[in-house]
Amino acid sequence: MEPNIAKKLRRYRRLPVFIEEDHHDVVSHIHRAIGSHHLPMSGVTMVHFDSHPDLLLPLNMDADLVFNKEDLYSSLSIENWILPLVYAGHVSEIYWLRPPWAHQLPAGDLTFGVGKCKDTGKLRMTCPDPYFLTEALYTPESQLLQMKETTVHVITITPDNWDCCNLRDSKSDSTGTFTSPEANVNGSLSCENKSSDSASQTSVMPYEAAASRKENSADVQGNSNNVVELRKEAFTAPVACVDGKRKACPEDSVSKSNSCAETAVSHICPGSKLRKTEQGDTHENARSQQEPGDFVIKTFSVEPEGCDEALTRFPEQWKWLGDLRDKLCGKAYVLDIDLDFFSTKDPFRDGCTPEQTALLRELFGYQLPKEASVQALVDFTAARRAQLEELEKAFEELQKDPSRTPCILHPHRQEVFEKLINSFQSSSQMTTVDYEIIYQAGCTMDDTELPHHVSSSAQIQQLMAASRYVLDALPPPTIVTIARSSEDDYCPKDQVDTIEEAMLDVLTKINPGMDIQKMYKQTSNSDEKS
Repeated sequence: MEPNIAKKLRRYRRLPVFIEEDHHDVVSHIHRAIGSHHLPMSGVTMVHFDSHPDLLLPLNMDADLVFNKEDLYSSLSIENWILPLVYAGHVSEIYWLRPPWAHQLPAGDLTFGVGKCKDTGKLRMTCPDPYFLTEALYTPESQLLQMKETTVHVITITPDNWDCCNLRDSKSDSTGTFTSPEANVNGSLSCENKSSDSASQTSVMPYEAAASRKENSADVQGNSNNVVELRKEAFTAPVACVDGKRKACPEDSVSKSNSCAETAVSHICPGSKLRKTEQGDTHENARSQQEPGDFVIKTFSVEPEGCDEALTRFPEQWKWLGDLRDKLCGKAYVLDIDLDFFSTKDPFRDGCTPEQTALLRELFGYQLPKEASVQALVDFTAARRAQLEELEKAFEELQKDPSRTPCILHPHRQEVFEKLINSFQSSSQMTTVDYEIIYQAGCTMDDTELPHHVSSSAQIQQLMAASRYVLDALPPPTIVTIARSSEDDYCPKDQVDTIEEAMLDVLTKINPGMDIQKMYKQTSNSDEKS
C-alpha cells in the first residue's frame, strides 16, 4: 500500500476494539473496516499476538466462497481465518508474535502464495513447511490460480528471567489475580527472530530436522545468540499523551516517567549496566557518572510523524520492531490479540489417557518425505489427504452408529483403530463417546504438539509488560480485534476475565478513549433470549 493511499482512508474518531469469543468471528469486523474505507482493500499488515498461528486453510472450502461473506463466515474456524483474507487480496503481511511456549513454525520469515487449485477449486498454498504439509494444504505454484503472496514473520517474545519465573512459580498455584500489568514485574524481555537468508524463498526445512525442532522446542528462550535483553527501565522513558496523540516529554523530565501514561522505546548500549539517575539528571549527566560495565539508556520519542530516523537506534536483534514501525508509520493496520497469548491450554490434553494418546498418534502418524522435490511433496500431500479423509469418514460413521466398526483399507491402521475404539468404549472417563472430538484431537497429532502452558500471575504480568513494550513502539492501529478463546478452553476460563481486563488496561494507557465493544456479551445475551 502506497503512503498516499493511506491518506485517502477514513479515520475513526475513537479507536475501535472488537472483542469476540471465537477468533474467526473477528473477520466480519475487518471486512466492515475495509467496506467503510477505514482499511484499504489490499496491502494490509496484521500484527497477531497468539499462541497459535491460525494460518491453516479450510481443507474442503471452495476458493470462490472467499468472496461470499456469509458462506465464508460459516466455513471458517479458529485455526484457518487469516489466509482467506490473504487470498481475497486484503492482507499481505503477517507478524505472528508468539509466547515462549509456542513452536508450531520455525522462527524467521516465510513467504508463500495462497491460491485456487486448478484441479479441485479449493484453497491451497505453496509453503512446504510441515505445519502446512501435514494438513494436506500444499500445492505447487504452477497449479494455483489467482495466487496472492504473503510473508509471515514468526517472532518469539520471551520476557527476561522467564526460566527463573517458571521455576519459582512451578511450586505455586498457576491461577490468581494481579493488580496491574506492571506490578512486581522485571519488565525486561527477549526477542528471537531468526530471519531466513531470503524472505522470498519457500524452500522447506530439511525433513530430518523436523524431529529436532520438536526436541528443541523445550528451550523456551531459543538460541541465546539471537536474544537481546531489555530491562525494566526501558519501560519508563516518558511520552505524554496530548489530544489523543503521543508526544515526547522533555528529556530533562526522564526521571518523572512514572507519571506519564505512555512510554518510549529505549536502546540499551551493549556492555554496560544501568545506573538510576537522580531527579533532573539528563542522559548525558548519567553517562558521565557511569561506572565500568554500566548500562546507559538512550530514549527517543514515539510519535506518529517523523519516525524514520529514530528506529536506527534499535539493537540488532530488535531490528524487526524498527522495521515494522517504519513500515506502519502513516499506514492503516490491524492489531489482533488472542488472550491465549498470555496463558494457553491444550483442550484435548485431559480427554485421553496416555495409551489413547499413543494410539491416536500412531493412527494419524505419517512419514515426511525425505526430499523436498515438488513431486515428493505432491505425492506426500495426496497420501496424507487420503489418510485424513478416510479417518474422518470412519469417525463420522462411528458417530452415527457406535455399534459398527468401520473398515479402513490400511491393515495396520485398522488394527490401531480398533484398539483405540475399544479403549474409549471401555473407558470409565466418559459414558458417551464423542468421536468427532476424537478425530479433531487426532488431527493435532503432528510433529509439534498443541501448545500448553497455564501461566502463573507473575508470568502473565511479564507478558503484559512485554506486550506493552512492543505496542508502545508502534503507531496506533486502525482497529483492534481480540479473541477470548475460553469457551473452547484454549485460554483458561478462570483466567480469561483477568487477562482481558489487564490487556484493555494496557491498550487504554497507550490509546486513551478507545471504543471498546464486547461482542461476545451481545452474542451471549442473544443466545439467552432465543
